[in-house]
Amino acid sequence: MIPAGIMSFAEYDVSNVISLQPIGYIANHMVSKGVEKRMRDLNSKLNLLYLDFDDEAGEVNVLNHLHFMVS
Repeated sequence: MIPAGIMSFAEYDVSNVISLQPIGYIANHMVSKGVEKRMRDLNSKLNLLYLDFDDEAGEVNVLNHLHFMVS
């Protein structure tokens, strides 16, 4: 489901995508990472960040990951 949603953004020229997922929800992560190469082949401008976190994830950790996305 997530890869289809990510690819639908290309129709609107959105190439920077952050996927926020609760930690431990491995099914979405495995599927998304498994088809990431194919998604990049279809949209070479695609910039993906999979951010897994839980309630105890520090704000600094989340902001650090987001910083790498935009730089």
